[in-house]
Amino acid sequence: MSTPIVLATCLAIVFTWAAVAKLFALPRFESSVRLLLGIGTLSRPIAVAVPLLELSLAVGLQVDPLRQPTAAITALLLLSFTGVLAQNRWAGNTTECNCFGGSPDGKSSLVGLARNIALTIAAVSVVFMPEVPVTGIEDRLVAVMLASTGLLIALFLSVLVDLCIEVRKSIAVEQ
Repeated sequence: MSTPIVLATCLAIVFTWAAVAKLFALPRFESSVRLLLGIGTLSRPIAVAVPLLELSLAVGLQVDPLRQPTAAITALLLLSFTGVLAQNRWAGNTTECNCFGGSPDGKSSLVGLARNIALTIAAVSVVFMPEVPVTGIEDRLVAVMLASTGLLIALFLSVLVDLCIEVRKSIAVEQ
């Protein structure tokens, strides 16, 4: 088993979990789509299409000839959605995306941004990392270090976005 296959399997599990959570809480997810994207009539079709797309991505990540193209599409979708979340957060909208059923307080968090950045790094790794079998302890340590570095980068970027938001708010208050 190689690191890209392990990462693709983890991504497939996450996307399956997210799709099922959305389908079980479809009205809440539809409401989030309406608030995050600022659309009314298309919110229902999008709310239904997103979990179906996530399930399709989960399957594509597990099929060998489709793995890398699916991971590339996954990375692009994650980047665009992370942009939507960051833009909404920047604008002061703290609406939860309800991607995994929603947070208890219903507010968007840095954890969501960090999660999406980490998932994007995993998807990009599936695209570009060679499928070399993970055999020795050194290979496993490298895989763990790469994953840890990705998570740290994701957390750093999320904190940086939040810091920029706070600076922007304080400048607006002073004016």
